[in-house]
Amino acid sequence: GESDASDDEEESDPNDDTIVHSDSNFSVGDATDHPAMVWESGDAAAQGISTTQATISLVIVIVGAGIMALPMLPKQGGINAVFLLTIFAAVAVSEAAGSFYKANWAWNRTQKTQLRTFEDFGVAALGKPGGIIVRCVQIGWYMGACSGFIVLMANMLHGLFGISYLVCVGTLAPLLWFLCMLRNLTAVAKLVPVAVIGALGSAVLIIVSSTKAQHVWMSWSDEDIEKVHSFGIQGFLPLGSVTATLLGAYSVMGSVPPILNEMKKPKGFPTAIKFAIIAAATIYLCVIAFGYWGFGNFIQADIRRSMARFPANATEAFGVPASHWTGESDRLLPAVMSCCVLTNLLISYPLCMMSIFVSIQGLWCAMAACQPGQFRNYMMRSTFVLVTVLIAMAVPNFGVLFAVFASIGGPVQGLFLPILFGALIRKKIGAKGSSPLRWFFHAVILIFGLFGISFGLVDSLGNLLECFGT
Repeated sequence: GESDASDDEEESDPNDDTIVHSDSNFSVGDATDHPAMVWESGDAAAQGISTTQATISLVIVIVGAGIMALPMLPKQGGINAVFLLTIFAAVAVSEAAGSFYKANWAWNRTQKTQLRTFEDFGVAALGKPGGIIVRCVQIGWYMGACSGFIVLMANMLHGLFGISYLVCVGTLAPLLWFLCMLRNLTAVAKLVPVAVIGALGSAVLIIVSSTKAQHVWMSWSDEDIEKVHSFGIQGFLPLGSVTATLLGAYSVMGSVPPILNEMKKPKGFPTAIKFAIIAAATIYLCVIAFGYWGFGNFIQADIRRSMARFPANATEAFGVPASHWTGESDRLLPAVMSCCVLTNLLISYPLCMMSIFVSIQGLWCAMAACQPGQFRNYMMRSTFVLVTVLIAMAVPNFGVLFAVFASIGGPVQGLFLPILFGALIRKKIGAKGSSPLRWFFHAVILIFGLFGISFGLVDSLGNLLECFGT
């Protein structure tokens, strides 16, 4: 077995690498504690958060827009494989977060400089190149996630009002730009629990609607019913894309450091992350199982369309575009779903974009001339908002867009960096490393992540090209 880094009593020479903290004493909206810190007032702010509060914060961070991509996954990879991958991805992310915790704890106990952010973690492992790697991965991941948020919001507006997708994106752009120009996002950050209610409400609505949809295909012929669900593996490329999407849906590492730093008893973090991952995995498995079982292989990329109208028969389900289906319709559930998604993402978008802004503001070249309130800072923020809007205009399919960015960001951010950088840090300061058995398990996890990067990127890029072709 392996003892926690906190059990190691060895002192080592101070590390030569200078840790330049990326947070800059800004308000909650400009610091790295934005998505999860819903406890910043009252006694919790002065005394730190409990393990239970940390668990809730981690669940808030994990469960989000990724839910919308999950019901489609069994159509790509087969329900049996998707269930196994969902469980293993949860275990892998939990183990990687544990590796981060042990290295972080060992460093902060023995070194003069303290690790407060994920970028600090990278600097401690590899010096400035390590910090740059973490920064680039974080920026790329949040850019992709925020672009996906715009796609989802535009699709929801399209469903509510019937206006064209591009007009919806254009309508959203000024509002999102305004939210991202705010120096202080404290008020928005306090609405994060509302956003989570929206995300969980979306999950519940998917389950309810898919349960109603079961009667559509249950009266079909046995031959047609066999086409409704895919149980076996559909190919290695689709499984790679499924793996990437799941790792993206479990993405949490960017918010682990601020949550860990706020805990009254940091030793409770392993318990918090395990319970948070279990909660997220339970929600995800329910959404996948119920969503796919009800809608089957005739599920639409925009799940709101699947909820709005059912096919009248198998011929329509598998051979006619959803816009021409003539079966039962439901206006209420899709409308409520759209409101839940919009509520969630209008809050989440500026907070996730703030992660990008803080990373840029923390660069040595931006320390003096690109801080909040300065003209260059507004230009930098406007540029990133514009890029996410342009990406959303070019790729209106959330599942495809999410998989492309998740194929890199999910495995690298969630698995490779915490495991490999954590091992480098513990070796550098002389802390006890992992046991051979644990390293074998870590090797399996890294191979799993590499599978998501390689096969997932190839498959998602292929799907992306199909989107451009249509």
